[in-house]
Amino acid sequence: MLPTFLVIGAPKAGTTSLYHYLASHPQIFVSDPKELRFFIEQINWHKGLGWYEAQFAGADGAIARDELTPEYALHPMYPGVAERIARVLPDARLVYLVRDPIERMRSQYRHRVLDRLEQRPIEAALREDPQYLDGSRYAFQLEQYTPWFDRSRLLVIQSERLRDDRRAALRRIYGFLGVEAEWWHESLEDEYNPKEELRAWRGAFAPLAHRKHSFFIRDLYLLLPPKARYFVRLRLLQQKPPEIETTVSPELRNELEERLRDDVRTLGTFVDGDFDGWGIASEG
Repeated sequence: MLPTFLVIGAPKAGTTSLYHYLASHPQIFVSDPKELRFFIEQINWHKGLGWYEAQFAGADGAIARDELTPEYALHPMYPGVAERIARVLPDARLVYLVRDPIERMRSQYRHRVLDRLEQRPIEAALREDPQYLDGSRYAFQLEQYTPWFDRSRLLVIQSERLRDDRRAALRRIYGFLGVEAEWWHESLEDEYNPKEELRAWRGAFAPLAHRKHSFFIRDLYLLLPPKARYFVRLRLLQQKPPEIETTVSPELRNELEERLRDDVRTLGTFVDGDFDGWGIASEG
């Protein structure tokens, strides 16, 4: 058994909250863990289709089955993802959650600093490291998929709408996935990963946050029962984050907006209904 749809990103655009909203729906099965990263060659592609199918073994009776991996929209860091998905899941539907692109970059920077993966000041990091800008070039990321998937199979949702008009946004997503669109539960009022709950890796465990260790540690961590995971995460591994300077100067903001403007305008062709382009598309 394989997924019927994928949430392909974007990183730091509210995908954790969306994962929980999808998991709450009685007609949807979501993978556990959330991010299987199967279609990324450098990470889990080598595990083979049998491994991937096993992640959905408990999905009997579900109308829709989901994998959510935000890194599926991080080309060229992870190339070839769209083609691999098309080869394995040619009929899949794809959901892409997008966020104000500069705010997404700021959030990614903060996350990487907390994980001890980033030491540069924010202005240097956002200017010098293409991964920040590429992750916010949403139309560019979608264009990796259009040779393989008809646009009718792509749904772009602004995370701001998921936050401000959640019922309408989820109605749209559920309907796109072919499940009961009007289903609602009070748990859908919750938000996940709010800024004040962010934690930094505790001193002695900080090296474990590095990417070369993190997937091995993650596999061991996921063997624990949920209550034990919570204790390990919040009591042993993590602590309140330090103050991190994430202010984007007006000069840098103008520079980033100029570099993103054409991409945001193109993104508007993928979005149904009103699209304000976060005020970026209309400038210049």
